[in-house]
Amino acid sequence: ALRHNRKELPPAVEQEQAKAIPYQDSPETLYHGSPVMRQVISKSRQVAATDAPALILGETGVGKELLARYIHDCSGRAGAFVPVHPASIPENLFESEFFGHEKGAFTGAHKQKIGLAEMAHGGTLFIDEVADIPAGTQVKLLRVFQERRFLRVGGRIEVYSEFRLVGATNKNLWNEVQAGRFREDLYYRMSVVPLTLPPLRERQEDIPLLVKLFLDRFARRYHRSIPPPTPEDMAPLLEYAWPGNVRELKSVVERAVILYRGGPMQYGLEPCASGGDIVASAASSCVEEPMLADLPTLDVLQRRYVQHVLKITGGRITGEKGALAILGMKRSTFYAKYMPPGS
Repeated sequence: ALRHNRKELPPAVEQEQAKAIPYQDSPETLYHGSPVMRQVISKSRQVAATDAPALILGETGVGKELLARYIHDCSGRAGAFVPVHPASIPENLFESEFFGHEKGAFTGAHKQKIGLAEMAHGGTLFIDEVADIPAGTQVKLLRVFQERRFLRVGGRIEVYSEFRLVGATNKNLWNEVQAGRFREDLYYRMSVVPLTLPPLRERQEDIPLLVKLFLDRFARRYHRSIPPPTPEDMAPLLEYAWPGNVRELKSVVERAVILYRGGPMQYGLEPCASGGDIVASAASSCVEEPMLADLPTLDVLQRRYVQHVLKITGGRITGEKGALAILGMKRSTFYAKYMPPGS
């Protein structure tokens, strides 16, 4: 029931989808030797067999878009996988990019434009960092996500686009709702099935697999003869906190391959992001922005400090060097104040 005949798609949609860059499988998130990733992949296959909206949660660099593509591939849908990145689209152009526009709709609209929502007909519409959707546009998107119908800018005839909706965010979306920056009804519509991608530090079993994958890939790309990693090579990589997750690991390995001139591999890990005295690091130069610069309220300041401590601990909540120990806070209080329902 979920399969669609591409010959039945409107010609304009066919032409726009044909322009899209064909999907090239990036297998790093599919190398899942760890139990936690096997659970995520299994759940994703279950979700793919339906047309329910899915919301992928996870830190920057864990591979949220790759998982969305994986869900699309497993769904059997014949249409395109269409990614939308709200943060990269100027707010005054968002509606034109998303819904499309008719010829003459505004100055410079010299011809009809098919929007991203229409391009996803028969396929999957992936919205990356949904928290960045402009506030004024959120109410319009709610109707589109519910009814799959919308007007192009300057249009009078409703367009129907049957797409699968997948969103992603690295923010606590429930906190965004409580702060009034994200609509609650849109939150519930998009989070029918939440999927949480764990950070790399919680799936250490996958690190050797990923390192070997990236070493092979970049050795071939840069025509280098790279020896297989030894246990001594792997030890610092397993101890590192990887705040940038798989994306950072990929970058570190690529740099090591480019600079390799024989002997042991040198990965050049940043010391402030790994090991050491975590509490002392909380006051170190790793802080990216001042907490007090805009004179925040006490509540906002507390939330900022909690996020800072979570960053320093690598997202670890419990344990001797976890956030709860540093904050001196009970687990129940922490989850009630700083985590969304169901976390």
